[in-house]
Parts: sequence; C-alpha cells; structure tokens
Amino acid sequence: MDDTTRKVVADVVRRCRETGNDVTPTLACFMVRTMQLQGVALADKGSTESFEEFCAQCSERLTLSDSPSLQNIKMQIAVEEANVLYAKAIAKATRERDERAATMEREIISAVVESSLDEVLLLDNLYRTVFRYVAVAGGMEIALSDAQVEAETFAALESVFPHHGLRRFFGLSGSEKAAQLKELASIVLGIRIFNRSIGKGGRRLEDPAPPYLAQAAHLREDLGAKLMATERLMGQYAGVISFKAQSMRPGSELLVRLRDEQTNRQAYASALRRLIDGCAKGAAAVASLADQLSREVVSVQQLVGAKNSVPKEKVYPRLDALGALHFALAEERRAQGVLQRVADRLVEFTKPFKTSLSNQLLHETSASQSSGKGGGGAPLLDDAGPGAVEDPILAAAAVGAEVMDGGVTMLQYAGYDLHALVKRTGLLIPANAFTGTVVSFSGKFYGFAGKESALQFAAQPEEYIKDAMDRLRAQPELIYMMGVASGEFPTVDIAPIIDMMSTPQSCDFGTQTPTHFVENNIDKDYEWNEWALRQRALHLANLRQKQTHGAQTYLSHFRRENTMQVWLPKESSAQTAVAKGTTMPQPKRYIGGVRGGPEATMNVVSLELDIGQPHEFWYYGGGGGEIGWIGDDGMGWELCFGRSGGIDTETGCIGGARGGPEMKPHEF
Repeated sequence: MDDTTRKVVADVVRRCRETGNDVTPTLACFMVRTMQLQGVALADKGSTESFEEFCAQCSERLTLSDSPSLQNIKMQIAVEEANVLYAKAIAKATRERDERAATMEREIISAVVESSLDEVLLLDNLYRTVFRYVAVAGGMEIALSDAQVEAETFAALESVFPHHGLRRFFGLSGSEKAAQLKELASIVLGIRIFNRSIGKGGRRLEDPAPPYLAQAAHLREDLGAKLMATERLMGQYAGVISFKAQSMRPGSELLVRLRDEQTNRQAYASALRRLIDGCAKGAAAVASLADQLSREVVSVQQLVGAKNSVPKEKVYPRLDALGALHFALAEERRAQGVLQRVADRLVEFTKPFKTSLSNQLLHETSASQSSGKGGGGAPLLDDAGPGAVEDPILAAAAVGAEVMDGGVTMLQYAGYDLHALVKRTGLLIPANAFTGTVVSFSGKFYGFAGKESALQFAAQPEEYIKDAMDRLRAQPELIYMMGVASGEFPTVDIAPIIDMMSTPQSCDFGTQTPTHFVENNIDKDYEWNEWALRQRALHLANLRQKQTHGAQTYLSHFRRENTMQVWLPKESSAQTAVAKGTTMPQPKRYIGGVRGGPEATMNVVSLELDIGQPHEFWYYGGGGGEIGWIGDDGMGWELCFGRSGGIDTETGCIGGARGGPEMKPHEF
C-alpha cells in the first residue's frame, strides 16, 4: 500500500469516528479499494480539494444507516478478521514456543564437557537445561511453575534419560543430539499420559478430546438452529422477489432493497455453513485421534502389565506415539478457538437491518402461490447487458459452448447464476450442480437455475462474463461471496488487506547526533570554591533563624478585581439667589440738653441702633401710606411688604399697586 492510500485510510477512519461510527482500518481500506475499482480517482497528495472530496465520499459510504449491503461488507470483513487474526495469534504463540525450544536445543548441542573441577556443576546445569527443553517442547510449560508437576515430569525424564547418561549423550554428533532431544520430549509426555490413564499421575495434563467434542456439539447445534431460521427467511425473500419480479422492473426501489437484504442473509448463511463444516471436520479428526490415543494406551498397558522392566525398543515407540497424538489433539483444541471466535463475531450480525418483508407482502405472495399464479409468469429482465438470442443453440455451437444437465460439482463463481446476476441487477440465484443446467466454456463450468438462462449464456458467454464483472464492481459485497476476490479482483481480497493493515506502519524518522556528548556522571551542583561554600552555609544558617508570618483578612479572602459601570451625575450649575451679610447692632450714646435755654437740662441718651443689612431699605407710600421694605434677590429689586408692584432699579421709583403717586425709598 502506498503512502497516499494509508493517508486516505487514516483520514477516513478519523472522519467516521468523529461522527460516532467505529470503523476499522481494514474496512476503510476495503472501501477505498472498491471506490478505485468503480473508477473514482484516488486523492492526490498535492491537491487538497480532491483529497477532501475523496475522503468525504468514502466516509459517507461507511456511515450509511440501515444499509444491508454495507452490513454485508462489515460481516465479511469481521469474519475474516476474526479468522486471520486469531489464527495468527495461535501461530505466533507456537512459533515463540518453538523458538524458545530451539534456543535451548542449540545451548545443549553446543555444550562441551571436559574434565575439570567444575564438571559436576556443568553437568547439573546442562541437565536442568534438558529438563526445561522437554517441558517447553512437549507443551508442559506448567512444570516450570508448579512444584508437583515439576516433580512428576522430572521423574519421567529421569526414567528415560538418567543423569549419569549425560556424558554418553554429549559424545554423540549434533544431528543425533537434536533427534534424540525431540524424541525425548515426546516420550516424557507419553509417560505422563500413560500415568494419567492408570490414575497415578498426569496432574494438570488435560485430555483435549472430551471438551473439544462437547464444545463442537454445542456449537454445531447452535449454528444449525440459526442456519435453519436463516434458510427459512431466505425462502420467504425468494418467494416475494419472484412474485414481485413479474410486475416490477429489476431496478425498482422495492426489488433493490429486497435483493440487498436477501444477499445479506445469503452471506450470513454461507458463513454459518463454513463454521458448521469446520466443526464437523474438526470433531471427526479429534474423534479419530482420540481413538488412536486410546488404542496406544491399551498397547502400552499390555506391554508393561505387571512387569518390573520392559525393553525400551518396544515401549519407547509407543510412548512417543502417545506424546505425538496428544500434541495433535492440543493443536486441534487451539484451532477450535478460531471457530468459536468467528461464531462470536457472527452474533452481532444476526439482525443487522430492519427487514422489508411485511405481512402484506408475505400474504400476497402466499395467496398467489396458493392460486397457482406465483410462478406462472416470467420475471421482467433489465435492458442492460447482452440482448436475447433467437437461436441460442446455434450460437452456442459457434462459440464452442456446451450445455449439459448437471453432474458437475466444481462450478465457477460459487455456483451462482450469471444470467440472473446480469439481467436482474445483481440478484444471486444459486444453481443446483446435480439437477440444474451447466454450461461448459473454455474448460470451465458455469451453473444456472434454468434451461433458458443457460442457453442465453451459452450463446454469448464472453459478453455475460464481462457484464458480470461490471456488476461485481458496482456491488463489491458480491465479490467475496462469488469467490473471485483472489483471481479477478486481487486488490479487494480481504485476507491481504487484513495482513497489510495489521502490520505496524513504518515512517522515515531522523535524529541529530550532538557533536560533543555530555557525560551523565557530571554533578552540576558541585562547587569548588571554598568561600562560595562558606557563603552558602552562612546563608542557610541565617535562614534557620527566619520565620514566615502570614495573615489573611476577611477582605482579602477570595478577593478579586472587579469592574462596574455607573451613571455619572449630570453636569449642572447653580446661582445663589441672595447674598447676605451680618451687621451687629451699634450702641450709641447721645448727650442732650447741652444747647438751649436755661431751662434745658443735660441728660445722656443710650440706645442701640439695629439698622439692618446694607441692602435693606425702608420706603413709605405717598398716597396710600403703605410702609414696607424691599430687598435685592440678585436679579433686581423686590417688594417685600405693602401693596406696591415693584421698584425700578435704574430710576429708584416704585410703582404703586393702585397707580397713585410715586413712592420713594427712604433710608434712615
């Protein structure tokens, strides 16, 4: 996969997950490849607009709701992912075990024992290595952690390969050592199996056959019930489609929806059949291995019996066979886990969409079949594809095609009718390989559901095959079902895509090496200056005499800076109406009687003159006799008492209220 495709897949996965749809990279890559098959140009790195448009279109297809075709693709990829990834995990565990055993084997074979003071210690270590090799290579790694299993396995090893035989063993060649080590692991495993059969050992050594057969029976029963229900539903789909196809065009909305739903259930049924077939084959193989194991145990019991010693030439091959059979059963048990994992993934696709089979459609179809009109009319065909040939037999002979009546088991395109695929817009109708019609062309056999369909195909086989490929490009969910992914469409083969997407992606990454490396053993806090150290010590000593005080008031508690907005007061001016002052009463003393005749008597008159403020004046009225006072309010004269209307500040005349003579101000 090139970098552009990886970039597109990553962006599509991101887009789908942002919308709440969990899309795996394998599914995204499959959709990208199918869009390329349909002629959609892959986004270019340099063009941002084309990249965004391609990714948006791909993510839109992956986020369709209630789409039987999309659910079909998801189911196919989920089944293959469970199959491939779990099988890879088992193969990886087996490979790691074999690598550990091979490492110990090389250590044992390459060891050299020489006469020295450490010879005993060296032989003891090598014997422990042989024990670990037997435990790992024989699938008994539990002996390395369980004390009782370790003691039992060690006793079985000692009975076959005693400690004193090490020196003779190291005298053999490398190939002879490797062969004996492999046989030794199998024989030790066989001894433990025999001890388990007679009830004298075999701790934590499970017999794989009984749990395998029990789980296989339960799985087959469960899958069989689901297959029966699915086949019954497929029969209902086939009846409704056959009834509606007599009056509706193949490309109508209802028929397209029914076709997609039927195809989804066909893929689901096909997956169930593969699982049931795998369970049946596995159960048969395990039953055969278990029977052979039982016979070998009986043979060993007959050889050993109550004897104290048995020739190893007779008993060792039997024990080796016991170990090999048990090992094969353990491998079958691990392979059963793959089938169980696939069955678990299929559970979520039991009802992946809302069916369009309403009670009304089923009732109409049933009524038509009861009246004998259900299969009377021929279905309407699509105008696309090759046209009908009037004399198909002659045309078939011209192109070298031969029409036969069944009897062929290996059919192309998984046995589906290519004529229905092309002329009925991708409808999958399975052909009967034994009773149906088969067309032989170019050394290949094609099955058909009817005689007329086979004749039309035989007349123009190459045109039908070409149009069938175009139909598969338009409906990519059919590619895997018809078994042409690895041949005609290798770019959308699911297994290679899974392998490719499960491999960690690599990228170019560079690092810059420094010119001068800085050693890690340098203490950056080291100080060589004694006076600097003394200054630091004095500073620390001074800090010990310090105390930190802090207080928090109510105002500072959770205080923060706030801002507020107020209405500022309106600008205005004021003028004082009256300006006043204060004048104290003036005491006066007058001496009277100083002048005059002799009869005048001198006396002293004391009085206080309260003449008021300087701006206050008294007036009198000439005609009316009114007396009052006037005051200045800062803007002119104002009459305070009397009946006058006012006074003129320029002439000093006061106008009377009745128009009488002028009143003149008088000041005391």
